[in-house]
Amino acid sequence: MMAWMLRYKYARRKDPEGLIDAMNYGSKCSQSNFTNEDCLFINIFTPLLDLEIKSEDSRFFTSKDDTIPGNYAISDMTEALQWTKRYIKFFGGDPNRITICGQSSGAESQILRCMRSATATELQNADMHLPYSHFMQWGTVIDKVYLPDAVENLAMKRPPLSVMGGVTAGEWLLFEQGNIRDHLKSDAYMRQGIIHRLRDLYEMKCWNNYDAILQRTISHYIDSQKVPDDDHVVMAGIWIKLMSDLDFTAAVLRDLKYFATTGSAAYLYSFDYLSPLAWSWLNVTELRLAPHSSDKSYLYEEGCKGYKCQDEDIALRDTIQRCWVNFVLTGNPTPISSGLPFIWPKLDGSNRYVSVMPSPENDSRAKLQNVLKNDRHFQKLRNKFKNLKTDPILDFLRYEKYSEVKKEVDTHNEKFGKGETTYKAEVNKFTVASEDELPPFTLKMPPSSTVFIKDSGKRQKRDENSTSSLSDSVDWRPFMKPILDQESCGGCWAFAMLGMLEGFLKINEKDLSPLSVQQLLDCDRATDSKYGLANGGCDGGYFQVASNFLKNNFVTSGSDYPFTGSSGPSSACITGLPFISPKIITFDTGYVSMSQINNDSIVKLEKDMEDRVRKGPVAVGLATASAMFSYGSGIYDGQCGSSINHAVVIVGFTPDYWIIRNSWGADFGEEGHIRLARKAGSDACMIYRYWAQALKVFYRRFRIAGC
Repeated sequence: MMAWMLRYKYARRKDPEGLIDAMNYGSKCSQSNFTNEDCLFINIFTPLLDLEIKSEDSRFFTSKDDTIPGNYAISDMTEALQWTKRYIKFFGGDPNRITICGQSSGAESQILRCMRSATATELQNADMHLPYSHFMQWGTVIDKVYLPDAVENLAMKRPPLSVMGGVTAGEWLLFEQGNIRDHLKSDAYMRQGIIHRLRDLYEMKCWNNYDAILQRTISHYIDSQKVPDDDHVVMAGIWIKLMSDLDFTAAVLRDLKYFATTGSAAYLYSFDYLSPLAWSWLNVTELRLAPHSSDKSYLYEEGCKGYKCQDEDIALRDTIQRCWVNFVLTGNPTPISSGLPFIWPKLDGSNRYVSVMPSPENDSRAKLQNVLKNDRHFQKLRNKFKNLKTDPILDFLRYEKYSEVKKEVDTHNEKFGKGETTYKAEVNKFTVASEDELPPFTLKMPPSSTVFIKDSGKRQKRDENSTSSLSDSVDWRPFMKPILDQESCGGCWAFAMLGMLEGFLKINEKDLSPLSVQQLLDCDRATDSKYGLANGGCDGGYFQVASNFLKNNFVTSGSDYPFTGSSGPSSACITGLPFISPKIITFDTGYVSMSQINNDSIVKLEKDMEDRVRKGPVAVGLATASAMFSYGSGIYDGQCGSSINHAVVIVGFTPDYWIIRNSWGADFGEEGHIRLARKAGSDACMIYRYWAQALKVFYRRFRIAGC
């Protein structure tokens, strides 16, 4: 099939067959001096996969009806990504870790008068003869296939992910270079000339309140500068700035703010460097700005086109490539481990960004250095958190986070004061911790194929006819041992299991010293014969595996085998210590899959959990969200996570809330606890779905050396 026959049609799946000669680049898409529509290729370099898609004008055409619905360039990109997902493993890549990088547009206009039968040359010629005001007029349409809704609406629905974007200081200079070179002293760069060009732009005509927008634009960009009308250089700079903002900066900033609003980590940059030897014809200092796409030369090994690379060019290329590689690997262009001498701040309400130069700068670091030393509240919190790394750059990141969270807490507590929420937030020790210093969420879930897992222990059935005799509230906190702090160890599963067991034993008149969490972290490492699963110490674990370990092994005291904040390999397990726990315990453990959850089942699961808690503490899985780190007091009705990821213990309830025992230290929340709101039809951050509870115990009253 000829390539032109697929024009204005969605991309088709193409699987490789036979031998393919991949030693040369494929053809480029139609440009002003050549045409070729057979141009959808993927360039693969190992270990780097460089997926480059350049669409031509015809791929952005739409007839605005079902005949040619549009978004064919989006179709091309989607199919290329799907191909990558299917086959990247054969090139040593990970199909679950794909980073998408887009540059410029790949097309410049939306053709208004073409049919599928036209030649590629005719299409390209039509594009070149469009009026100046239509030069950048192209875009996407709602087609019910690739874009089922407006981009703005879809942007607010996407899940959080890391994103980095930016512009060059003089985007429009690339498109204005001919006029700058040949007509700098013309009327085009006088006040009335700029206004005349501005009036004719489609970007201005799309506004309903066209006249008001036009006047505000003239006032902001032209009149506020108070420039003599015959200063053509400054006027040319104003025009470049105006058009760069209109067609590039505003769109990039808008899109990154969409990401930031939905919880994504968004990083913004402005590429502000033009090498002294580049664009040698442009000898007007005020107009020597970095033009459109000039950042791409430093990202890829394109070299310095037309001139010899200087030391500054090489240094800048090294910095950019390190930032981009860091972003691909970690989602952060300047992680602590990068060793880069600057911090790239996340985009926030103040529109902070990095100015990309041979020595990159951001606008906040210098200002914050002095504040960092003088903010006593910050220093107090920093000293309160255990095991924080000593690093000046890391301290900068901590203070940046502290400032952001403090604003969020103040905003939230204003709502609390108005009765719009039932819990109060606070700035606490977690506010000054970096991401890798926070307690990780590492509770492991049974395989998705598992519908329900239940131990041999039988739980007493609820007597529906005697509910009136049951108490409306339960509180086991007086029976629990002191709350520990898991620090940056992902051993929440061990803290929850032993916390639950300690409470159960005391309720049953077997008051022991606190049990050793460290022993469970170090020693419960073997693959469980019943479930085929294994716990991983501070890297996470399962309730079911831990319950089997506790049934078959004695546990020593926390004083004899204290918590260290980390766990080693199975060989680190210390044996020969006196035990204090019973060996034979019956557990009730269970997991309800997502497919079983509906409004009716939630009501039953909630009643079942009440029954369990009436008998004693229950270790449960919690769908934790980062907002919980700022919990201070009250009944938490805030955001929950999208999946179960953290282990806690339910130690009581009332009709309005569950009492949750956490493992983040007694200085967190309400003496280490959270009151979690109960709402009709809600599964309270999924705490009804995954549980473990001790039911019976055979207790020996003598000690045996060894475990």
